[in-house]
Amino acid sequence: MISKMHPPREAWRMKVRVLRLWVVPSFGNHEVPNSMEMILLDEHCRKIQATVKKPLLNRFRDHIVDGQVYRMAYFTVVSNHGSYRVISHELKLVFLHRTTVVVVDEDVIPKTCFNMFPFSELLNMT
Repeated sequence: MISKMHPPREAWRMKVRVLRLWVVPSFGNHEVPNSMEMILLDEHCRKIQATVKKPLLNRFRDHIVDGQVYRMAYFTVVSNHGSYRVISHELKLVFLHRTTVVVVDEDVIPKTCFNMFPFSELLNMT
């Protein structure tokens, strides 16, 4: 499903595993969180970055954990050209007030997935 996502539609639904999750601190005060970032993986080994901005952190921070599979719905799909780009996908997801996240018991999504690149391409990615 990640491969079919495009802006400006918000009514996307997908089943994904949270590969990595981390909190980005505020610039002025490292004790205060600014956002939560995730790398999501679908059943076809496609990855996309997702962001939970500061106003929604309290709603999602304690309910999403590394390694768990979720059914997620309703988020904005935007260009992924910012400072926190951690994967090559050109788009990323931004959670909204109406975003839903439900734990799924299925384990059909791989726990990890690697993309191999020629060394010359790796040098161009830095």
